[in-house]
Amino acid sequence: MIEKIINYTSFKNIFIYLVIFFLLYLIAWRLKNKDKFLSNNGFASLIIIFSFFVYFYDQFNFFEIKGTIFYGSFFTANDNYADLVKLLLSYKHIFTNSDLELIGVPFGWIYSNPYSSIIDGAVYNMHVPPFTTLINHLLAYVLVTTKVKLNNFIYLSILIFFIYGYKLLSKESNKSTILLFFLSFPSLFMFQRGNLVAGFCTLFLFKFIIMSKQNNIPLINKIIVLVLISSFRPNYAIFLLLLIEKNNIKKSFKNIMFFVSTFISFNILNLLLLKKLYPTYSISNFLKSVKIQTDWHLDFGDGFVSSNYRVIKSFFEITDYQDQRILQILIFSILLIVALTLSAMFFKNRLSLIEFSLCLYIISLTILNPIADYHLAASSLFIYLIYKYGDKDLKILLLVPLGILLIPKYHNNLLPDINYSLYFNNISLNLILFLIIQNLVTFKEIKSQYPDQ
Repeated sequence: MIEKIINYTSFKNIFIYLVIFFLLYLIAWRLKNKDKFLSNNGFASLIIIFSFFVYFYDQFNFFEIKGTIFYGSFFTANDNYADLVKLLLSYKHIFTNSDLELIGVPFGWIYSNPYSSIIDGAVYNMHVPPFTTLINHLLAYVLVTTKVKLNNFIYLSILIFFIYGYKLLSKESNKSTILLFFLSFPSLFMFQRGNLVAGFCTLFLFKFIIMSKQNNIPLINKIIVLVLISSFRPNYAIFLLLLIEKNNIKKSFKNIMFFVSTFISFNILNLLLLKKLYPTYSISNFLKSVKIQTDWHLDFGDGFVSSNYRVIKSFFEITDYQDQRILQILIFSILLIVALTLSAMFFKNRLSLIEFSLCLYIISLTILNPIADYHLAASSLFIYLIYKYGDKDLKILLLVPLGILLIPKYHNNLLPDINYSLYFNNISLNLILFLIIQNLVTFKEIKSQYPDQ
């Protein structure tokens, strides 16, 4: 791996990014108190302009590029909208091949859909949680009953997402945040792949954080939103730590147990409903499919990830299965300790809700399996939250790594070349976590030196 890094052929394209990011970071550092220059609108415009410059550069291929944004160009026909429909189209107990042909499903998705594979007695499409599987079944029955064309279904789904996203963000943020959210690379990647579940989870997460800042919101409302998010993306269950009541252990424990019991009950209900719709779906088959999916992503993956595991595995070229699992457990344990330590700081009122939320978001992306880049779309919403509620001195330092997460970065599979996207995103995520922790430590040292202030 070291040879790849010092190899000029592999390194030369990343050099442009390094120079630009260094200059941006230097400017941000020098202008820490120039809030008018680095306003929310100004920063969002900077990210959007820079991103579209990279798209333009990629489309016309002005210089030799090693690695691509989307396997050749940004807008590719390869697996367009696959994450939205490929899974629900794999339900052979609902669709026949004739049904799929009638609604205009691509030939390859009918006869070579990997999610239809049966492995160790479990169908590969069982790897998603019960709630997601239930929603997919309802959508599948809508498709097979109405015979609506697949393209129309896709466009209608995206339109619904746009309308909901615009209404929510118009109410809770501003125009620059709306533009940044819909035009940043993670969001465009999400639309290209059709993973609207990731999009809705991002919006629900933003809503949950906003609700958590408001004392007049009933606890049950917060619990419902968090249960929905966590039922789609179990990684986001870590946000239950936002239910902690500062300096009140008893109430904090009650809130967390309320969430846990509601979450379990809700997903048991989903399992019972699935017994009618998908009789072979079970916890054991779900776990089998998750293992298959996890092993594939841990060992290979498509490179569109930002996890600590993937960076360390790629850098040190860890290929042994047992070593990979030890690494996974080690990363999980370290980040869990970090999350609990930050929770203690939050409980003692030494860490603000927004910085704590940002830390939990980063940990949720890096603690377990590699998570695809479209989950980085929430970074645009955290930029708004940092501007509105964040620590003034810390704000400018956090903006640059958050901005890096949102711009397009050249991508290639892990070997034989360096995956620019993987390393830049992961370094940015860990830098954000480091800056927030360092700010906590610095504050503690200052307070110990000047206890009366």
